[in-house]
Amino acid sequence: MVFKSTLLLSLALVQLAVASTITIVSPKAKDVWHAGQVVEFKWTGATTVKNETSKVASKKHHQNSLLSIALATGPSQSLTIDRVIASHVNITKGSYKWRIPKNINTTKKYVIEIGPNASDIAFAGYVTIVKAPTNSTAKPTKTASSSHKPTKTITPKPTNKHEPSSVCVVVPNKNGQGSTVKCHPKPHKSQPKKKQSSQHKKKKQSSHSSKKKPATATRHPTVATPSI
Repeated sequence: MVFKSTLLLSLALVQLAVASTITIVSPKAKDVWHAGQVVEFKWTGATTVKNETSKVASKKHHQNSLLSIALATGPSQSLTIDRVIASHVNITKGSYKWRIPKNINTTKKYVIEIGPNASDIAFAGYVTIVKAPTNSTAKPTKTASSSHKPTKTITPKPTNKHEPSSVCVVVPNKNGQGSTVKCHPKPHKSQPKKKQSSQHKKKKQSSHSSKKKPATATRHPTVATPSI
């Protein structure tokens, strides 16, 4: 009986001496995350030992231990689990990556819970999760440059064509035999006269009234019409 009691007492002392705890390295309190972002949880496993034998036992215990990672909400005195991020994660792994869902509730503040069981849990928080930023980069619009290209002015080239000074017409003879070519000088284009002032017109009329020009008969030169 004495031996059995001594053995149970020794086991209880070892269990108390090798009490495992988790320390969360990341995230930190007041961190801000974005929905859709990939975050990484980091932790270390610390133990309090009495002797070398207990240190070896602690190492073996951690190699076989699994932990869970969860998000909790609510007051610090009465946290409730919002979702379990991962379970059965080897404690010796030391880190775990998680992509935040895009539809997560962004009105709440969260606490991270990491630990192997309900009596050994580490807490980190509160952390804030906000909505994912929108890509509102607008494409640059093309602006017309103020400098216009100079327009080419086309100047007409002078032609060397010679206009005829007379116009000839073929007229059939009255006797019905043959025809005659008649030519007459081509009239020149008259340029429009400039308007004269009323005073100049009056002076001109008075000068015309005082002087009478003698009537002259105009004779038109006769043009020889060759016969065909």
